Amino acid sequence: MALKIELHPEVRQDLIEVVEWYENQKTGLGIEFFDHYRKTRDIILEHPRLYRKTYRTFRKANVQKFPYCIIYTANRQKIFILAVFHHKRNAEAWKNRI
Repeated sequence: MALKIELHPEVRQDLIEVVEWYENQKTGLGIEFFDHYRKTRDIILEHPRLYRKTYRTFRKANVQKFPYCIIYTANRQKIFILAVFHHKRNAEAWKNRI
């Protein structure tokens, strides 16, 4: 049985902001970020326990080539992505979404 992905309501906005920021820096860089985000998300789907826990049941997967991570939790039915988060932001900020 394939796992389903559920996004916290703010994750879409996280992704839009990151993609737009990188696109404004260099054409195509936002798309490159999104591609790496999707690859990381797909790894999470295949191996949900691969990444270490950082807080309670939440895990952190780094997005390759970019200073961002995906904060998520997993159970037998779904992957819940809580945030797409820049490494230099206050780590406590994403915990407000719990």
